[in-house]
Amino acid sequence: MVAVRRIGFTRRFCLERRGTTHLLCAALIFFGSPSCSRSENPEPSRSPSIILISVDTLRADHLPAYGYDRVSTPAIDSLAADSIVFDNASTNVPLTLPAHVSALTGAIPPEHGVRNNIGFHLDSGTPSITEALRRSGYRTGAFVSSWVLRDATGLDTGFDQYDDEVGHAEGVSAGELQRRGTETVQRAVEWIEQESEPFFAFVHLYEPHAPWSAPEPFASRHPDSHYDAEIEAADSALGHLLTALREGGLYDESLIIFMSDHGEGLGDHGELEHGVFLYREALHVPLMVKLPGGRNGGSREAGLVDLTDIAPTIAAVASVPFDAPDGRSLLSAPHHATIYAETLYPRFHLGWSELYSVADERFQMIEAPAVELYDYVDDPREQRNIASTERRALARLREHLAAIDREIVAPTAVDPEEAARLSALGYVGSVRNPEGSLPDPKDRIGDLDLLREASAIASSGEVLPAIGKLQSLVGASPAFTEGWILLADLLDEAGEGRASIDAWKSAMEASPELLDELALSAGAAMLAEGELEDAAEHARLALGGNPGGAHLLLARIARRKGNGEEARREAALAKEYRPLAAAVVIADSYLDENRLAEAEAELGRARAIAAKTGQSVVDLESVQGDLHARQSEWDLAARAFEREIAANPRNLRPYTSLAVVMVFANRPERVDAIIERMVEANPTPRAREAAATTYETLGDAQTAQRWRERALRGSTNM
Repeated sequence: MVAVRRIGFTRRFCLERRGTTHLLCAALIFFGSPSCSRSENPEPSRSPSIILISVDTLRADHLPAYGYDRVSTPAIDSLAADSIVFDNASTNVPLTLPAHVSALTGAIPPEHGVRNNIGFHLDSGTPSITEALRRSGYRTGAFVSSWVLRDATGLDTGFDQYDDEVGHAEGVSAGELQRRGTETVQRAVEWIEQESEPFFAFVHLYEPHAPWSAPEPFASRHPDSHYDAEIEAADSALGHLLTALREGGLYDESLIIFMSDHGEGLGDHGELEHGVFLYREALHVPLMVKLPGGRNGGSREAGLVDLTDIAPTIAAVASVPFDAPDGRSLLSAPHHATIYAETLYPRFHLGWSELYSVADERFQMIEAPAVELYDYVDDPREQRNIASTERRALARLREHLAAIDREIVAPTAVDPEEAARLSALGYVGSVRNPEGSLPDPKDRIGDLDLLREASAIASSGEVLPAIGKLQSLVGASPAFTEGWILLADLLDEAGEGRASIDAWKSAMEASPELLDELALSAGAAMLAEGELEDAAEHARLALGGNPGGAHLLLARIARRKGNGEEARREAALAKEYRPLAAAVVIADSYLDENRLAEAEAELGRARAIAAKTGQSVVDLESVQGDLHARQSEWDLAARAFEREIAANPRNLRPYTSLAVVMVFANRPERVDAIIERMVEANPTPRAREAAATTYETLGDAQTAQRWRERALRGSTNM
């Protein structure tokens, strides 16, 4: 063994002088056209390091490497020049979690069992390429940019390091929680610098997934396409990773695979984002394989491949044993005759029919209440349904689909014990999959536009009109879970806590498959209304699927009951999953008992976690401000509350606390401006009611009454 220092990296590896490598591609000439015959089991001189890069929600037809000319992606272009580029690669499901599970297991969703982003968990017994590599001596690390791929999904199995620290933010749904690709890349590079070869690094960038908020200069370059702006942002982050690999001497001899999990609708068939439809804009993804030494770089393959082929390709190049149920190495031929895809998102979230697809090298069939068939070679945008004229192609693809076991098994979260609990709580008959004839998503896609319209109206401060629109929407479509979720949130903002709870319950009845997250949301609403026992029961429903969130909610319920010891016990159980949020709850519980030294110590631990992980959490600064206020350190308290407001402007607590501190600091003239800021940032009845309560606390009954009247009328005009 010889110790070798590379630029930017320190490595120990064995120098083997074996002459020429066995991983060669012989050029075969057939009727004048070059093609490539690749070894299924290549034998490199030493095990290569492997980097799997996934850029979420990236349509193949929005990259220059696939003919698009409206963005600049120098990093991806340079990688493509060194790679085998696959022109006809597809995902098996247009959803982040199940698509990545397919890439790492070599199995389609009905085989690996993860059918949706939430409500499903990868079984630890499911074979993955990650585990195969680790058993063969690879160090394994994952660096993901979205809550959707958090370790609680089971995707962390087989990884020595799984970095999923995306933080939490007030007013942001869990599915939108993400971190910038630049930060994820930095974490990955730091890990690579410490690892010996060979290693396997999985690096996941969430741009260009919605919500689109590309930084400058990318946003200014694409004022009319926020999606394209985020593609350039992702490419920039990827460039930092590739530069680090090159400077470290790792790029050339590593296996680098570039992929996306799915595309984006962008309105092509009425869907702005993804998850509902199975058209080409959602299924056609970029896929590139850079072999060690750059062999066959710049070549292209037209054969039909999909994400299940990634795991067996890694196994072939690394020479590790791995049996992929549905995939095959991208270095072998022939490729797939047909590709399978599915989406159960319409069923679980919207109360519409699920969709299935089978495609060959010319036709794609979509099994829906009204079947569709497209010749995507002649009609790449899939605008002409030819199911009635191409009956042979339709029958052939239907036969392929019929051979696949697609049974929809309810997520394991709904077990008999939880079913009994649900029944006891009044959810009679809800623990089942939707039955009977379900609407065709094609016929109901306009409902999503209504949902976005209601959300936009609410964002402008018109909460009550938005609530009216949503009530009409779910009245016509009672299984429309996403509508119930937004309605529940807006009812809470409007101060209609009891109605919000009822909406959460309706969501649970519509989609028991999403039990974990919906039960926690319902429980939080019940806590806000003081319904503590029901809140605790709903928290317990989520213990199996989301133990961190469930224990945190139980800790907050215990605080509300005045039981600090129980609160700290529950928060301690949550620390394994959400250490920063748990530490903040523990510190808050000590403040409840005026145990300032213990609160300060726990806040110190929370800050250490935040500094180490780069995470943020709601109320960290609020608790710090409360601690200072209890010590009459008014200026320090005010600064802490201002930091909380800057980080989480939709959090009402720091505004009301700051207003009270101003009175104690003999600056009562500042109170009105603080309350106005709160309502401006949160133009909702709930914020106006908080304003009224604050003035009542300060003894100003007249102003409190004025704010309460505005809350009832839904007006912010004073």
